Amino acid sequence: MIAFEMNPRRKKRFTSATLDILTLDEYCASTGTSPDLIKIDTEGYQAKILPGAAETIENSRPILLMEFDRPEKMRYFDTTNEAVVRPLFELGYRAYWCGEHRNRASRFEELTLDGMEERHESNSLAVFLP
Repeated sequence: MIAFEMNPRRKKRFTSATLDILTLDEYCASTGTSPDLIKIDTEGYQAKILPGAAETIENSRPILLMEFDRPEKMRYFDTTNEAVVRPLFELGYRAYWCGEHRNRASRFEELTLDGMEERHESNSLAVFLP
């Protein structure tokens, strides 16, 4: 649970509020949702999101668009991009990675778990296909 409250000195500016947080597995189970596509661009929080979506990913087999992050962001979660996506490869997902995803001239290349290198631990984009 995250708490926010209104700052009385600044109208219309919030410094806190209360939010209920559900995992993707909890949300999909409670709503009967079976996603075809999941996009994750969460500045390293994919390390927390993917474990809470494991059942949904295994059962629904959605396409995943996921931004990888620099080692500094991943250290906050005590993990790496490789460790975060390992379960996807173990489920048989194929991956395509683009290092300079904001550059129009960049191209996607196939990525395997065995082929992950230091360059993949960067701000980049991967598409995972079931």
